Amino acid sequence: MSDKRFFELIEAPENYSVLSAIDDRAAICVRGIFKEDTTDDTEIVYDFSYDCLYLRVLCEQSGALAAPPVRLSFSGDAFEAKLFVPVGGPYMLDLYYFNPSRALFYPLRGERRRHFFVGDVYLIAGQSNAAGMGQGALFEPMELGIQLLRDLSCWDIASAPYSDFDYSKQSMFLHFAKILKSETGRPIGLVPAAMGGAPLSRFLTEENGDLYHKMMSALSAHSITPKAVLWYQGCSDAGEGCGIDAYIERFSAFVKNIRKDLCDPDLPIYTFQLNRQIISRENEGLDQSYDRIREAQRRAAEQIPGVCVLPAIDGFAMSDFIHGSKTSNLAFGERLARTVLHKEYGIGEGTSVPSISSATLSQRKLTLCFKGVSSYLNDYHCGLRNLPISVSDKEGEVPLAAYRIDADKIILSLARDAVGEVCVSAQSGTDPRYIIADYLSGIPMLCFYNYPVKS
Repeated sequence: MSDKRFFELIEAPENYSVLSAIDDRAAICVRGIFKEDTTDDTEIVYDFSYDCLYLRVLCEQSGALAAPPVRLSFSGDAFEAKLFVPVGGPYMLDLYYFNPSRALFYPLRGERRRHFFVGDVYLIAGQSNAAGMGQGALFEPMELGIQLLRDLSCWDIASAPYSDFDYSKQSMFLHFAKILKSETGRPIGLVPAAMGGAPLSRFLTEENGDLYHKMMSALSAHSITPKAVLWYQGCSDAGEGCGIDAYIERFSAFVKNIRKDLCDPDLPIYTFQLNRQIISRENEGLDQSYDRIREAQRRAAEQIPGVCVLPAIDGFAMSDFIHGSKTSNLAFGERLARTVLHKEYGIGEGTSVPSISSATLSQRKLTLCFKGVSSYLNDYHCGLRNLPISVSDKEGEVPLAAYRIDADKIILSLARDAVGEVCVSAQSGTDPRYIIADYLSGIPMLCFYNYPVKS
């Protein structure tokens, strides 16, 4: 018989998309309708019966079935079907006619969906260092299976810049995704929702919330369930002089909101402490604002379950006065990938980050103890004059007479007796020139500010 009907898909995987895997597979729901083609007078002779129409998903590179085909369910000319597809790809979806009694099999006319995957999707949020502002030349080829929801609009193969509209360049996340895909064998999708200069208020529904609503609308429209949130933000709030407790409280609200709205109370949040900002003049107010935001970021990871913080203070290579270079971004992307591989997939040892755990003063000896040290702390022979640690008390800064490092401890000798409450800070200011790091991994300790000292 002659038939000019074709199918039109109303709901189906998008070309180049990564479907969020749940238990190593994704449910593919397809809805559509058959229509009469009035524009094409080509005669195609074939049998046609709604009772013999099936949906299938093929491995695009081999033509092998990715899952058992399912028969379409009809209501008039409208149809629907659902099947489950394992992690992998690229896949192709199409409809076909099959009549076993007459040994007839052929694909139907209509729109197929191609080059889509099943894997893990990561949501990127924050401001410019999350959007990516890396300058210069760097060979970073595209790779099928690392996909990007460009401008929260349409799926594409991931490549920099991530946006066609926002002012972005290269970021750390393509390198991050490549490592994850290589180590796990799973396709990786990236959903960038970061924007340069965005304060935290734009991600808070209790305040402005415009970027949050745009981000959540895109996740809903594309049926995305993020594996985790990758967050890099705080420079704008430092410029506004945000306090430690205020930033923690507001960031906690963001975490609470997104977990509630995504129905995932354990959604992992991976964050970075602020990197450096190079300024040409002394600005004590901005220095302290950066210290407060970094301290808030350190404390947030200790106080909020499922929040992890990584250092970025060792990004000495810069694209400009505030944005990490492409080489720094590669280092941060690797650091993030190793952390996520360990925590989310149980692969590797992860990233051990030195972080202060106690500060105790006995007479004039101040002992700082650190957790997360995999070998021993390394000061790069900076000497007492350049040691990026300061002590203060009721009378102001307490001079240091000497110091030594004992594996995961730093012992400071004070030049005078401390008066009243004592605090210690490390790697302070917008642009600390010296750092202390784990010797073997090279991971710097997290910055801390006005950490209380016990006697």
